[in-house]
Amino acid sequence: GLPRCLLGFMEEVVRLRRPSGHGEPDGPPVLVLHYTGLPSRRALMRRRLRAAGLESRALFVEMEPDYLNESVRHCLGPRRRQSIDSTSDDPRWRYPTPGEDSLAVKHLAAAAWLLESDWPHVLVLEDDAWFSQHLAADLSALTAELQPLSWDVVAIGTCYHHRTPFGRHVLPHLWLAQTMPCAHAYLLSPRGARAILRTLPLELPIDLQISTIAQGAASYDELRRGMGPPEDRRGAEVYWAAPQLAFQWPEDTTRSVEGGAPGARASPEAA
Repeated sequence: GLPRCLLGFMEEVVRLRRPSGHGEPDGPPVLVLHYTGLPSRRALMRRRLRAAGLESRALFVEMEPDYLNESVRHCLGPRRRQSIDSTSDDPRWRYPTPGEDSLAVKHLAAAAWLLESDWPHVLVLEDDAWFSQHLAADLSALTAELQPLSWDVVAIGTCYHHRTPFGRHVLPHLWLAQTMPCAHAYLLSPRGARAILRTLPLELPIDLQISTIAQGAASYDELRRGMGPPEDRRGAEVYWAAPQLAFQWPEDTTRSVEGGAPGARASPEAA
């Protein structure tokens, strides 16, 4: 579970808000990780969700204020490796940005919320994710295809551009990849949520941290060659959906992570 120092912070600061005019979600929830310093994203995401028939299932994961003090950031994980390939002999540590930590907290809050709920899974979306108006139907078909699998995380989008899936092609639209192509859009099961929380404290950016739940499975090079992990080395199961169902808008995707003043408050916006 969450360390006590982080749990107390989340209880005080993190809020899950439904769009105005909507009650409890009428299907597996869509948890939108929203940076309140860019309030226009909330309105844009609501329009995209409404067009896709998913607004009634949305919950916006927000922080008030969107700021982490140094003790909370130290609790979360004081340093990050530059990449998942940074070994203990050459870790190439760096300090995380305030925006990066803010986003990580919201991913962890989504996992913790799922474990407290009765839902079999949730869709996690960062607030700059884009998708088509057919997303609800596509998700319904994908979750039906997932039924025979024991899965932890299913990435439904990649960063910036299309990436060809790799790993073991287990079903028509699913590849056992064991690494995250991005963390802006993914299905999360309770088992996957537990696995993510067990990786704390953070040592990597959140998308790479999620990939570590599959450690002990096939290596990256093996997966590139289409070799699946042997049963005795199987970790958590991280899948890619193909074709991808979501993407990030490249002109906007890094602003909440790299820019913005810590503690920026949202300006009022129309519901």
